Amino acid sequence: MNTSVQRTRMHGWRFGLAGVAVVALALAAMLGGSETPIGAQQPSATPTPTVIARPGAWQLTDPSFTALPGAKAYFGVLDRSTYHIELPDNWNGELVMYAHGYAGEGPLLQAGISPIRKHLIDLGFAWAASSYDENGYDPDLGVTDTLALRDYFIATFGKPKRTYLEGTSMSGHIVVSSLEQHPGIYDGALAECGVLMQEQEIDYLEAYSALADFISGVNALPAADAAAFQGTLTNQIVPALGTPDDWTPLGQAFESAVKYLTGGARPFRHEGMVDFYTGAFAAITQQQPASLAGLAATDDYFTFHIDPDLGFTDDQLNSGVLRTAADPAYRNAQTNPVFALPTGKITVPLLTYHTTGDNFVPLLHEINYRKTVDAAGNGDLLVQRTVRAPKHCQFDTADLVQGFDDLIAWVEHGVKPRGEDLLQADLTGLGREWTHHVLPGDDQGY
Repeated sequence: MNTSVQRTRMHGWRFGLAGVAVVALALAAMLGGSETPIGAQQPSATPTPTVIARPGAWQLTDPSFTALPGAKAYFGVLDRSTYHIELPDNWNGELVMYAHGYAGEGPLLQAGISPIRKHLIDLGFAWAASSYDENGYDPDLGVTDTLALRDYFIATFGKPKRTYLEGTSMSGHIVVSSLEQHPGIYDGALAECGVLMQEQEIDYLEAYSALADFISGVNALPAADAAAFQGTLTNQIVPALGTPDDWTPLGQAFESAVKYLTGGARPFRHEGMVDFYTGAFAAITQQQPASLAGLAATDDYFTFHIDPDLGFTDDQLNSGVLRTAADPAYRNAQTNPVFALPTGKITVPLLTYHTTGDNFVPLLHEINYRKTVDAAGNGDLLVQRTVRAPKHCQFDTADLVQGFDDLIAWVEHGVKPRGEDLLQADLTGLGREWTHHVLPGDDQGY
């Protein structure tokens, strides 16, 4: 793990970072530890996880879980995190490392489970997942703790013929960082609703909040602290904008600007706005310590757009919206690459899935990562697909099963799967080929 930036709990509210509060991003001091496996091959189910005390702010939940038929479960504590490993009796010699997404800010650490777990076991793949040793938006820990668990798997069961990386949501950030910064470890990767543009997710949340503040006319940013902004949001900004089902004229302007900020007109875009409208503001009601991701965030490179005749021009938005600069000690691609933008320098196949209407981790990530990978000359290693749905990670299991099978065929047999062109001007037809469960109103909400 990069040690150039010390991981300590840093107090104070950096409030050009209104949108950063959606992920809260609390951190705890790094603690020493040692590997202490406590697993059993045939564990009993544990309906209510037991909490295992750990020094500091974090607590480990009982990692035990029940293996699927035809497999064995291994679990325990590795350094300061818990882990799950499931090994099929007919193991094909290959391994999938699963990286879980954002787990909130609570103190309980718990390993994730792949959404296609049963399919992996049925095919003979082993899988393993770490809880990471802290919660919060800390993808750097996801990168290193997943690598550490892979090392433990190798020491325990032998080196796999191939290792794949699967990640959901925040762990799309982990997938991209892992592939770019640790080449040669993974043979291929699947990212689901992923934060592919790394720190741009926090940048986006900052830009979203700054747009709301400016368009509402409240202009409360920068605020002294989160508590000072809480009443402003509730009592001034949201009433000035209205709600997605009953916008004021200012709210209509806000939705138009957010449409372009998140990737443009696309299926279920409005429904995604309904789902996430106040999500970027939710955690502002609690004052949190500053975070590495928060300190690295900036919205100064976004170019805002808006439809005509809504009371604002592009020039007014781009000159009026608050711009917040990143702290260069944290937004540093050389010393702290996880909290910078990606390079596109991948060396193995990467297949991604994204829901079209997602306003939490918007399609913007997929569009900009395609540009980044193409610019690095690695466009042939990236295949992207979308599913027509409004919510973050709203996939049918069949969507991801198809994606995994196609990734395996690509890596192991050279059969490159089809994808979609996310750089085309009209995105309203996206996802028809890859959506297994067609939702009501499928042609609405652009």
